[in-house]
Amino acid sequence: MSLPSDDFARQIFFKIHNGLPRQGPGSTQSTLRALHSINPSHRHLDILDVGCGSGVTTFDLARLGHRLIAIDNHELFIETVLTRAKQEYLAERITAVVGDMFRLPEFVAPNTFDVIWSEGSIYIIGFERGLTEWKKFLKKDGYLVCSELSWLTKNPPFEAHNFWSKHYPNMRSREENIRIIKECGYELIDSFVLAEDDWWNEYYGPMEQRIHELKLKYKGHQEAESVLNEQLNGIIESNWTELVDEFDQMNLREPLLRGIYGFGFERPSAIQQRAIKPCILGHDVIAQAQSGTGKTATFTISILQRIDVNFKDCQALILAPTRELAQQIQKVVLALGDYMSVTCHACIGGNKVQDDIKRLESGVQVVVGTPGRVYDMLQRRALQSKNIKMLVLDEADEMLKEGFKEQIYNIFMLMPENIQV
Repeated sequence: MSLPSDDFARQIFFKIHNGLPRQGPGSTQSTLRALHSINPSHRHLDILDVGCGSGVTTFDLARLGHRLIAIDNHELFIETVLTRAKQEYLAERITAVVGDMFRLPEFVAPNTFDVIWSEGSIYIIGFERGLTEWKKFLKKDGYLVCSELSWLTKNPPFEAHNFWSKHYPNMRSREENIRIIKECGYELIDSFVLAEDDWWNEYYGPMEQRIHELKLKYKGHQEAESVLNEQLNGIIESNWTELVDEFDQMNLREPLLRGIYGFGFERPSAIQQRAIKPCILGHDVIAQAQSGTGKTATFTISILQRIDVNFKDCQALILAPTRELAQQIQKVVLALGDYMSVTCHACIGGNKVQDDIKRLESGVQVVVGTPGRVYDMLQRRALQSKNIKMLVLDEADEMLKEGFKEQIYNIFMLMPENIQV
């Protein structure tokens, strides 16, 4: 994320990012894997950490005995690194410098480093430019380690393409980036895709939580709110403008609120702040977010708010690509609806057909299942669609692939004309 220009905005930026587990997508495991690829003999290295932020990777590497010069153009980050280096008795291994990656020759000499490390920051200067300009600072047979955004599919979902085209217009495919690496005179030693959790667990998730905390602290402060919203928009894009910061402000029924808080939720996640309200109002909604951001609870809360608990027939149908995911969703529905006495059944392969038929005919308010078994139950009329008013496609990108597309279409054809999706 780019650094704001004025002093107050920079202070807010620092409050957001300082102390986060990481300053970009990744994990200690991904850092160690990259390090092992270039240093299997575990010798001590001279490393330049470009765009070090508050020094998460810097300290991971220093604890292993490596010597680092850590550079960032944000003075508050560098102060944090220097203070922490003294506290952890790593000051002899870590030199932290306020510097601009666009002007590295002013701070470092050519042929100095075994490794240049740019985990989550090379995108600022540009992948090709970073590879080209930083090469001269490496010793002979030195290495450059960096993470770069890449398209992993030729046909990304429209929403993903639209989001990243705005925030990183020069994003290329993985194959194109590998080609550029070779054209810039490097030999590719290793290349791996970060785990999905590496995006959220230590970076976007904690950042989102920090932004929400600061929004409460600076509520009514126009300049602070502007910076916070700008940073949040780097994580989330939405055409629904109303944000609801607290579950208590969503006008949810009391038993549902008890279930939400009993489940362990304290305040809505970013996707829940934006998507629950339009779902409750009956709008068709497309929501895309990383795993672990609260998507399942988003549609579950919406369903539980809208169903008639005094009417026993099926009112909501949730389709999932795998039986394991369907079972997981069922558990969430029952947990959040614990104080509503809601009924929910999972229609999945592996269950006896007759058991499914018997359970559905007894009356189930929410049905979750895989497309094949759900369609079979609809065909047998064990599952009646006339009172279904909400249909959810979880993991819709998977659901709409060729293997499921025809089944999904057939299920849609059996739904009421005015169903909410």
